[in-house]
Amino acid sequence: MDSGCSFAGTVCASRKGGSASTDLTWLFNDHQGTQQTAVNAGTQAVSIRRQTPYGAPRGANPVWVNNKGFVGGDIDPPA
Repeated sequence: MDSGCSFAGTVCASRKGGSASTDLTWLFNDHQGTQQTAVNAGTQAVSIRRQTPYGAPRGANPVWVNNKGFVGGDIDPPA
């Protein structure tokens, strides 16, 4: 289960599983609302994903903590 936390209409955190600090991830968006940086609250591990101006992955992107993609849209599941 994944639950999100939002502030002023922007998703700022994602929680998976229980209440352990490692289940919480802080999310940081760019000016268009695309989540680019994720910081695990328990381990302080940082994940960064890069995208082209049209949302295609740029380089090797990490597995992301939720299903949000380019400009805050939902990522479609694989066919």
